[in-house]
Amino acid sequence: MDQKKQGRSEEEKWVLDASVDYKGRLPFRASTGGWKASLFVLIIEFNERISYFALFANLITYLTKVIHQDLSTAAKSVNYWAGTTTLMPLIGGFIADAYTGRFHMVIFSSLVYLIGLSLLTMSQFIPSLKPSNNNQPRVVHEAAFFLAVYCISLGIGGHKPSLESFGADQFDDEHREERKKKMSFFNWWSFIVCFALLLGATMVVYVQDFVSWGVASLILTILMALSTIAFYAGRPFYRYKQPQGNPFRPILQVLFSAIRKRNLSCPSDPALLYEVPASDKSQGRLLSHTSRLRFLDKAAIIEEKYVEQKDNTWRLATVTRVEETKLVLNVFPIWLTSLTAGLCMAQASTLFVKQATVMNLNISNNFKLPPASLISITALGTLISLPIYDRIIVPTLRKVTGNERGISILRRIGIGLTLSVILMVVAALVEAKRLLRSDEGTIMSVSWLIPQYLILGIGNSFSLVGMQEYFYDQVPDSMRSLGVAFYLGSNGVGNFLSSFLIMIVDNVTGKSGKSWIGKDINSSRLDRYYWMLAMINALDLCAFLFLAKSEEEKWVHDASVDYKGRVAHRASTGVWKASLFVLAIEFSERLSHFGISSNLIMYLANVMHEDLKTATNNVNFWKGATTLMPLIGGFIGDAYTGRFRMVLFSSLLYLQGLSMLTMSQFIPSLKPCNNEICDRPRKFHEVVFFLALYCIALGTGGFKPCLESFGADQFDDEHLEERKKKMSFFNWWTFVLSLAMLLGATVVVYVQDFVSWGVACLILTTFMALTFIAFYVGMPFYRFRDAEGNPFMPILQVLVAAIRKRNLSSPSNPALLYEVPKSDKGRLLNHTSRLRFLDKAAIVEEKYTGQKVSSWRLTTVTRVEETKLILNVVPMWLTSLLVGVSVAQGGTLFVKQAASMNLKISDNFKIPPASMSSLAAFGSIISVPIYDKIIVPVMRKATGNERGISILMRIGIGLALSIIIMVVTASVETKRYRLGETMSVLWLIPQYLILGLQYTFSLVGLQEYFYDQVPDSMRSLGMALYLSVLGVGYFLNSFLIMIVDHVTGKNGKSWIGKDINSSRLDKFYWMLTMVNTLNLCLFLLFAKMYTYKTVQRKARENEIDDGVVTMA
Repeated sequence: MDQKKQGRSEEEKWVLDASVDYKGRLPFRASTGGWKASLFVLIIEFNERISYFALFANLITYLTKVIHQDLSTAAKSVNYWAGTTTLMPLIGGFIADAYTGRFHMVIFSSLVYLIGLSLLTMSQFIPSLKPSNNNQPRVVHEAAFFLAVYCISLGIGGHKPSLESFGADQFDDEHREERKKKMSFFNWWSFIVCFALLLGATMVVYVQDFVSWGVASLILTILMALSTIAFYAGRPFYRYKQPQGNPFRPILQVLFSAIRKRNLSCPSDPALLYEVPASDKSQGRLLSHTSRLRFLDKAAIIEEKYVEQKDNTWRLATVTRVEETKLVLNVFPIWLTSLTAGLCMAQASTLFVKQATVMNLNISNNFKLPPASLISITALGTLISLPIYDRIIVPTLRKVTGNERGISILRRIGIGLTLSVILMVVAALVEAKRLLRSDEGTIMSVSWLIPQYLILGIGNSFSLVGMQEYFYDQVPDSMRSLGVAFYLGSNGVGNFLSSFLIMIVDNVTGKSGKSWIGKDINSSRLDRYYWMLAMINALDLCAFLFLAKSEEEKWVHDASVDYKGRVAHRASTGVWKASLFVLAIEFSERLSHFGISSNLIMYLANVMHEDLKTATNNVNFWKGATTLMPLIGGFIGDAYTGRFRMVLFSSLLYLQGLSMLTMSQFIPSLKPCNNEICDRPRKFHEVVFFLALYCIALGTGGFKPCLESFGADQFDDEHLEERKKKMSFFNWWTFVLSLAMLLGATVVVYVQDFVSWGVACLILTTFMALTFIAFYVGMPFYRFRDAEGNPFMPILQVLVAAIRKRNLSSPSNPALLYEVPKSDKGRLLNHTSRLRFLDKAAIVEEKYTGQKVSSWRLTTVTRVEETKLILNVVPMWLTSLLVGVSVAQGGTLFVKQAASMNLKISDNFKIPPASMSSLAAFGSIISVPIYDKIIVPVMRKATGNERGISILMRIGIGLALSIIIMVVTASVETKRYRLGETMSVLWLIPQYLILGLQYTFSLVGLQEYFYDQVPDSMRSLGMALYLSVLGVGYFLNSFLIMIVDHVTGKNGKSWIGKDINSSRLDKFYWMLTMVNTLNLCLFLLFAKMYTYKTVQRKARENEIDDGVVTMA
C-alpha cells in the first residue's frame, strides 16, 4: 500500500500530458504551469487587448472625422478590419498547431503587432504621413494608416489563438484540481480582456479624443514592447506542447478509410474496433467510442486480409482518430449557430457608437463622455458578472448538478444567445425612442444606451466565454490553437456578416424609399434594422437549441404511437414541441370561455334584464354544466374515441356554438331587439343565445378533459427528464389558462362593453378556428394513446371477484396474489395494504389453477390497485368541492361588488367590472413561474420529492388560501356596505390576487392529482373529475345562495337581495369562511390517511432507481 502511495506521489510530481519544459524535459508540476505561468500570459494578453480595443472602439469615429468617410463606408471599413482580425487566426492557429508551436507563434506575432503599432505612431508624428487639416483626406496617410491596422490584424492572427491555447496548456487535463483551474482560466481570461476593454475604451479613447491619437499610439507601443519582453522572460515557467504536423491529415485519413470500407458492417461491439493500447502515448489522450456518426466507425474496422498492415493510416484509423473526426464535424453546426454572437458584437463598435455621437454626452457640466468609451460599459457588465459566475454560481451549480463546470458549455452558450435576442430588442426600443425625440427637436441622454451595453457585457460572459471553452475543449488536442481560431472566426464572420447585412438592407430599403442605413444616423431607421437582428437572433437560438439537444433514448416505450400507428420516435414527437399546439388551442378555448363567462352576468342583467338572483343562478347553471359535461366527454374519450379524436369533434361543436353566438348579434331576426335600447329582449334571441351557450358547454365537455390529458400524454412517465417536464406542464397549463383569463377579462370584455358583443364573438370564433387548424396540422408531432374500452369494466370485475371470494382469507404474502408478467403492455402497480378486502379479487383459487379464469373471478394486483385508487379519490374529490365554490365567487358576486363601487382608475379611464377577474389571472401568472422555476427546484433538494412537495400538500395550501380569501372579502364587503359607491374598486385587488395564488396551488394540484392518481386508462375521466370539482362547486354555490336567501329572507332582510346594496354579502362570506375551515380540517384528515399510487418503473440507463416510484 505504501509503495502504491509512493508511486502515485511520484506521478503527481511530474506532468504526464505530453508537454515538456523549456529544455525539452518532462515538466515538474510544482515549478511549471498553473497560475504562475498563466500570469505572464495574462499580462501580454492584457496589453495586446488594450491596444486592440482602444483602436477598435474609436476607429469608426476616426474614419468619419479624420479620414471623412460617410457612415455606411466607415461601418463597412470597421467590419472588414474587425472581420479580418478575427479570421486571420484560422491561418495563425493552423501554422502554430502544425509547424511552429504555440510559444514561437506568439513571439513572432507579437513582433508583427509591434511593427503595426509603430507604423500607427509614425503616421501621427511624421509630417509627410500625418492627416491633412482640411476636409480632404491625404492618400499617403490613408495608406500608412490602413497598412498599420492590417499589420496589427496580421499580428493578431497568430497572437490570439496561440496565446489563449498556450495559456490553457499550462493546466493538466488529467489532474483534477488543475482541470478545475483551467475552467476558471477561461473566466479570468475574459475578465482580463474586459478590464483591458474598460481601460482601452475610456482612458486610451479619452487620450485619443482630447490629447491626440499620436500620444495614445505611442503609449500603446511602449506597453506592448514591455509585455513582450516580460512574456519571453517567463520561459522557464511554461509547459510546451510540441507541434504534431498537419492536424487535418488524420481527419482526411479517417474519411478516406471509412469511404473505402463503406460496404462493411459496423460491429455491434465497439471493443472490436481498432485502438492503440492505453500505455501507448503516441496519440496523446485516448477518446472513448460514441454512437454518433456511425458511418465513420468503419475507418476503425480491422479487415482480415490487411491484419498485418495496421501501419497504413489511410486504410485503418484508431477509434481516437475517428472520434476526433466526429468532434470536428460536430463542432461545425455549433460554429454556424454562434455567428450571431459576433453579429451582435459588431454593432457595439459601429452603429451603437454612432448612436451615441448624436445624443447628449454631458455627464456633468465639466465632463463630456467620448462616444467610443460607452463600450466600456460592456466590459463593466462582464467584469461584474464573471467573478459572480466563477466564484458563486459555478460552485453552487457544481453541488446541484454534479457537473464540474456547473452547467454544460452549450447551455452556457445558449444563455448568451438568449441575451443577444434581448439585447437587440432593447436596442430597437431605445433607438425608436431616440428618433421620436429627435423629430421633436429633443436630444436624448446617452445614459439610455447603458442597458444595451450592460446586457451585451453579461451576454459575453456566457456566450463568448462559453465559446472559448467549447472550441478549445471540443476539438482534437492537436488542433487547440485552431479551435480558438474557430471561436475568433465566429466573431470575424459576424463582422463580415454585419457588413453584408448593412449592404443588403441599404440596397433593399433604399429602393422602397428611405434607406434604413442612411448617410447619417438621424436619416436612418436603425430601430427597424435592430428588430430584424432580433428576429435573426431568435431563429438562430432555435437552431442552436435543436443542435445542442443530445439524443437520449431513440424510441418511446410507454404504449404510445405516432400518427401513423408506429412506435413514437422520442426526438421528433411529444414533449414541449407537441404541447405547444395543445397549449395554443387551450389558450384560444379559454380566451373564449373567460371572455364570455367574465361578462355573462352583466349581459344577462343589462341586455336580458334579469334580476341579480336569476342572473347569478343562470351563470352558475351554465358554468356547472360546462364543468360537469366533461365527465361524459372524458369517459367517451378514454373508452371509445381516443383523446385526439374527441378533441377534434368537441372543437367543431365549440366552433358551432361560437358561430351561433356571433349570428345572434349580427343577423337582424336573431338580435336582442330592433332598437339600441329595449326593455325586454326577443324570446327568439334568448333561445338562440342560450342554445349557443349550451352548445359551447357541450363542446367543452369533450374538449377540456381530453385536451389536458392528451397534452400530458406527450411526456413519457418512464423517462426521468420527461417526467419532470410533465410536472411543469401542469404549471404552464395553468399559466396559459390564466393568461387567457387575463386577456379574456380585459381585452375581450372591453370590446364587449365599448364596441359590441358581436365584434367580440366574431374575433373569438375566428381565433378558435385558426387554432383548431393549427392543432390538426400538429398531428405529426403528437404521441397517441389508443382507447382501451370501458374503464369502469375492470373496476366492476374487481368488485364482483372480491365479493365472490369474500369467504377466502387474504394471503399474508402479497407475492402470492395474481399478476401478469412485467413484459405485458401497460404499467404495473405495486400492492398496497389499504382496502385489503379487494385483494381477494387477486387470490388464485386452487380449483382453477392452470385454467384460464374469467376476469369476473380473477383479476390482477394492478386492477385491484386501480380500483383502490378510484375509491380513494372519492373523499378527496368531496373535500375539494369548496375550491369550486371559491372560484364561483370570482365570476359572480365579486363582479357585482365591483359594479357597485367607484370604477374610475383615472379621469379618462373606467375599468369594466368583469375585468377585475383579470387580477386573479395576474396573480396566477406571477406565482406559477415563481413556483415552477424557484420554489420547486429548492424544495426538490430539501425534500427529495420530484414535485418539491406532495400533491395533497399543494392542494391543502390552496384550501387554506380559500379561507384567507373569504376573510379578506368579508372585511372589504363590510367596509363597502358602509361607504357605498364612494369606495374605490381597488379595495378588491387583494381578494382577486389571493384567488389567483390559490389557483396556482389548489387548481394545478387538483389537475395533477386527478391525472396521476387514477388508472392510466382513465386519465381523461380523471381530468373530468377535476373539472367536475369546479362544476359541482358552481351548482353548490347556487344551492347555497338559494338556501341562504330562503332562510335569511324569513327573518327579515335577505343576505342575497334584489341588488348588491340591498344584500348582506359580508355575512354570506363569513359563513363561507367557516364552511371552508371545517372542510380544510376534513381534507387534512383524509390526506393523512391517503396512500399514493406506486408504479413499478422500468430500469433506465440514465436513472438510478429501484424500480418503484411513489407518485406523490
